Amino acid sequence: MTARLALALVAIAALATPASAALVPRAEQGSVPFMVGAPEGLAAPVVVRADEVAWRETYRPFMNVRLLDEVPARKRPSTKAVAAGTVLYGYRLSGGYAYCPPTNYRAGVREVQCLRDFNDDGRFDGVYVTDARTMKSRTIAAFLHELTSTRLQRYEAIDVAQAAPIPAAVIFKGVSKGQAMFVIRVEDDQLDSTHGCLLGADSCDLWGLSLKVTSEGEGVRIELLGADSERGVEVILTGGPV
Repeated sequence: MTARLALALVAIAALATPASAALVPRAEQGSVPFMVGAPEGLAAPVVVRADEVAWRETYRPFMNVRLLDEVPARKRPSTKAVAAGTVLYGYRLSGGYAYCPPTNYRAGVREVQCLRDFNDDGRFDGVYVTDARTMKSRTIAAFLHELTSTRLQRYEAIDVAQAAPIPAAVIFKGVSKGQAMFVIRVEDDQLDSTHGCLLGADSCDLWGLSLKVTSEGEGVRIELLGADSERGVEVILTGGPV
């Protein structure tokens, strides 16, 4: 089964889920929350046709840490070591966060080790392996599996501003039932869920933006009316293991 990508607009305050020491599954599918920068390309109204980029955005993983101790390579399944100093992004699970290094999917590196601190003492004590065989983004993994213990590796929390920027784009997909339909692409990964704006309405709220969308020629005209001061989205992995 192929993992699918959905998207949710989330409140920033809701993203910091505490870790849990309760019994956890060895494999789990989760989500990746992002902070979203200001929209790019909407300083003036734009006209776009179906399958064209409506505007661009920059995402940064919301939860991030810097690894202070090297994580050695793992034999089963075979995954590379993670060097000290690597910035890890937060992958939200049911009881807390695991932290993963970015994958280099364009070079075929899709499985990496993700670490978890179960007792919140500043040292990782559990390690997963990602399954990202169908993913086309550095910071989206289909699911985490093969949880096992690891020797205690230290880490430190860092601000979201220090996280690597991830390019994203909003694509206009066409008009359906009087609504202009949009979908988000994160790097080379297009999400499955589409969201609509009613054509001709005074305003439409979409991912923290207030827009006015009207028909124009073979496409639509998009005008930015306003934006939330803090915007966050969460990419939700659904559909089960690949």
